[in-house]
Amino acid sequence: MVKERQKTRTDDDDDNVHIQQSNSQWPKLFEIYFLSSKSRLSQTITNTTSDDDLVFYVTRQMQNDFHHPLHLVEVFRHHDSKRLPTLGAPEYDWEETTNLNLVLHQFEYTVTTAVCTKTSSKHLQILKRLST
Repeated sequence: MVKERQKTRTDDDDDNVHIQQSNSQWPKLFEIYFLSSKSRLSQTITNTTSDDDLVFYVTRQMQNDFHHPLHLVEVFRHHDSKRLPTLGAPEYDWEETTNLNLVLHQFEYTVTTAVCTKTSSKHLQILKRLST
């Protein structure tokens, strides 16, 4: 995708495409489909939005080395608006962010937490367990 973004149209090569303002519409799409309480995409199987409250942000490439791209993914709860990055912030790749969320929100996740005590050097006893 990074290489596609850098292509420009030439007269000799019709395979190349010039992409203008590739990052301009992505923050708005991200807001509509992943942050807005009215238009958030529902989960595929349960058809609800309340189960899925994580949003993923992809930082921009820090190095100009296409063989070793450096992208970091930050994860936030979409309800925690005070901690969410500013929409359209230049340090995030909004196209990658939107596409990553489109993919990851198609999966169902189960989170299990447990309170345990160590009964011996190699064994734990589960006192309480919760899966959601």
